[in-house]
Amino acid sequence: RRAHNELTNFFPARIHSSQNNGQLLDIGREPFGFLTHRGMQQMRDVGRSFRKRYDELAHQSTFGSNGLSTFDERWEIEAYSTNYLRTIMSAQCFLDGLISNPNSHTDDRNSRPGVYYAGGGLTRYYLDQGRFKTLAEKVCTTSQDLDSTVSIQVRDKVSDTLNAFDKHPTRMDNLVRGVIATPSFQRIDSDAKSLADKLCEFLPGLRGAPQAFGGTPSGVNWIHANDHFICRSAHSLPLLGFSDHEGSPDEVELDRVLRSLATPVCSHLAWRFREWYTCPKLLAAISAPPLWEMTSSMFEARAMKPNDKKPFILYSCHDVTLLALLYAIGAEFLVDGSDCGG
Repeated sequence: RRAHNELTNFFPARIHSSQNNGQLLDIGREPFGFLTHRGMQQMRDVGRSFRKRYDELAHQSTFGSNGLSTFDERWEIEAYSTNYLRTIMSAQCFLDGLISNPNSHTDDRNSRPGVYYAGGGLTRYYLDQGRFKTLAEKVCTTSQDLDSTVSIQVRDKVSDTLNAFDKHPTRMDNLVRGVIATPSFQRIDSDAKSLADKLCEFLPGLRGAPQAFGGTPSGVNWIHANDHFICRSAHSLPLLGFSDHEGSPDEVELDRVLRSLATPVCSHLAWRFREWYTCPKLLAAISAPPLWEMTSSMFEARAMKPNDKKPFILYSCHDVTLLALLYAIGAEFLVDGSDCGG
């Protein structure tokens, strides 16, 4: 939470009053909703890689003294997000990597392994298991390390394009329920009930948990199920850690069994999303608004003069929107079915 507060000093969120009365939808659920230490660092690294890439593309601009300029002088930076803590934090960390001064002392990451850097003079951070560490002030990002600040806009619901589910909840609920009601979805998801039951032996919290859109025959939230494997792998945590099976005599064998479920769980989740996005109406409802906005911005940029500041527009949204965009543009790994294991 401290990291988010510090980043907000430099990259404030401007939330429109139509969006939950100007408040984040998931505030007050600490520690849920916040990015982990590793997630923040990953987004900052992505921002740094984008800076390197787009610095090479801005050679036609000569803003600043002697032809030199800061990143924000070369690009007109805009940032938009959905009204969730994790998407806003992702944008903040990305921007921290994008526009922090690459010549500052904080750029030397390799010489200080394990130390996390974030904008706003961060003095401590929480590791994934809850420990914290105090950093020397000289290794923290300060206002001198940033070229400028950028506000992250959570726009009026009427004009926002990034979250169809919050903008049109009834319409989206009906569209998803329509997909779930098809005979093929009912049959294949019913076949996954045995996989869900086996998974619940290890993760009993999945059983009976609330499901969106009225639930499905398999009876579990497959995003939550898949998140267990993805998050544990990303943070190098044992699959049975913090469970009743941890430390048991048969822990090794049980870990092997649980690990064997990871690929089938991921494949079934991918199949469910494929069913969603092969429904033209559902795919259009999610992907058409942001695609229209992006292509319109591209055509406007194409008509600009050579020395005009070109737009650099950042959108931070959810995996369901990003996946819909990939389906809409025909991403190869989705077309050939490799996302479902085949």
